[in-house]
Amino acid sequence: MKEKLPNDKEQLEKDELEATAIEPKKAANIFSKHGKLIAIVAAVVVVAVGIFYYFSYTSKKNEEESASALSRIRMYFDQEMYSQALAGGDSVALVRGEKVLGLKEIADEYGSTASGKFASLLAGECYLQLGKVADAKKYFEKASTAKSEIIEKGGYAGLAVCSEKENNYQEAAKNYEKAYSAAMDASAKGRYMLYAALCYSKIGDKDKAIALLTDLVKDKDFSEFANPAKAELARLGTIIE
Repeated sequence: MKEKLPNDKEQLEKDELEATAIEPKKAANIFSKHGKLIAIVAAVVVVAVGIFYYFSYTSKKNEEESASALSRIRMYFDQEMYSQALAGGDSVALVRGEKVLGLKEIADEYGSTASGKFASLLAGECYLQLGKVADAKKYFEKASTAKSEIIEKGGYAGLAVCSEKENNYQEAAKNYEKAYSAAMDASAKGRYMLYAALCYSKIGDKDKAIALLTDLVKDKDFSEFANPAKAELARLGTIIE
């Protein structure tokens, strides 16, 4: 007797039942083969998320701490008490019964924060005023890596001044140009261009000096520096009306 073939509906229902039975087995096989890898990936994701939140929290906490510390020591810098501003601690008065961190310690401990970068700039200036050029360069270098335009240009300008004190006018000119590039306002740009030009003039690089001085004279944005630029151009044998 010929076996009855199932109709299309019956066949579909049978296929669905078979598929339903097979899927869990497939999933079990996949997990059996790749379960360790899946677990590792999941663990890495969890750790990465944890690290992100940890560093976000730590970054915020460090910024708050460094800003508070900087506000406590800043008055000594403003009063030109450079040694005390650098050292803090026993050299200055307690605040709320606590010792105050000096600019050096703030810059060293919180160097990755905005306040830490500013502390580096102030520390560099303190060392420069105290005649410790090598130390000043170290902290101006830190300041020059800041995201803040004001601190960045200040860091490069500080490095340029240090190089001038070492009679390294080539390096000074380069750092003044970096300060010029970082600066946003015309007054700062013009000032650093003039200083760079004067440094190039001192090492006998007349072409670079004249190019910068000419820009200062011709650009109306730098009008406050036009007269000293013209005077230096005249000294170099170039007259611009």
